Amino acid sequence: MEYLSSKTVSKKLGITAQTLRNWDRKGKIKPAYVNNNGYRYYALDDILSFMQKRKTEKEIYAIDMEKAKNDPEFIKRTLGVQKEFEKSDSDIEKLTFGNNFEW
Repeated sequence: MEYLSSKTVSKKLGITAQTLRNWDRKGKIKPAYVNNNGYRYYALDDILSFMQKRKTEKEIYAIDMEKAKNDPEFIKRTLGVQKEFEKSDSDIEKLTFGNNFEW
């Protein structure tokens, strides 16, 4: 199994190390292990699975938004979720379409 440092993951995904730590804190993705110095290491398979899940959630969210387009209260409640998905768009594209880079 291949492990990547949080620095490598954040650089390749175009996110900050803080975003990666936030995802860990929220339980969205956990490092495969943390060494004695506190450095986090992620399994490549875990990262790819996480990003695929995020892509699926985004697609479901888009369907829900289409169904609820006539419900302004629903839209107000979900604006925060939309912003989070917009941020993940570039992350997902890098993994699903940008497979021409080396980890």
